[in-house]
Amino acid sequence: GVGGHPTTAPLVDMLVGVPLALGGSDLAAAGSDRLSVLATAPAVDAHTMAADPWTGVEISAGAATGAKTLVNCAEIASVFIVTARHNGEPCLARIDRPAPGVVTSPLDSPDRLARFGTLSLVDADCQVLSQGEAAVACYNTVRTLARLCSIAEMTGLAGRALDFSVEYAKIRHQFGRPIGAFQAIKHLLAEARCAVHGLESTLLRAVREMSGGRTSGDALAAAYLYAMGVTEQVMDVALQVHGGIGYT
Repeated sequence: GVGGHPTTAPLVDMLVGVPLALGGSDLAAAGSDRLSVLATAPAVDAHTMAADPWTGVEISAGAATGAKTLVNCAEIASVFIVTARHNGEPCLARIDRPAPGVVTSPLDSPDRLARFGTLSLVDADCQVLSQGEAAVACYNTVRTLARLCSIAEMTGLAGRALDFSVEYAKIRHQFGRPIGAFQAIKHLLAEARCAVHGLESTLLRAVREMSGGRTSGDALAAAYLYAMGVTEQVMDVALQVHGGIGYT
């Protein structure tokens, strides 16, 4: 499942954000060989973003100026879907690359799978896709579905980390026996398994409620925070069971 096989591809952008923002015909026109990503986090500086997603980039006379940060795969993307302001209203705009005034730079990260960067725009040609209430509604839908995809990704990540830990506990021997035979390791893995089951149940409930149109933004945000905590807990267990292998 999602998360069980780590990838550097911007899954949430490709599966949710860009298709909703572009729509079917525009998405087909973009070309299947072109990587399209979202750029929604306003850059206060290289490592800080503002709270309002509609700030950071201003559009006037078909040209965009400003900056966004934490753009996934910024260095290799060909199409950016940017949150901006146009005539004082929120809007979603498309910016293609290569083009004059479009510059990206990578951000350092301890996660080698992360490929985030900044997007800087100076009078860059752009196409306004939606504006006003339509843009806000599209953004809110993208954010809701992105949170659900992120919960699914964390569920897969936690489950796979636990599976690796269980298998490692069977083959790693200490004091003449597998470490999985020791009660301390058993307790860690059992608690992690319960946590993963809880996370899977949270994901399934979120999917059912969203399918029935009953999910609130607050409920999904709470589920997202819960998933973050469980994933961190399970990864800590995995790190301990593996004896710190891979820790840097």
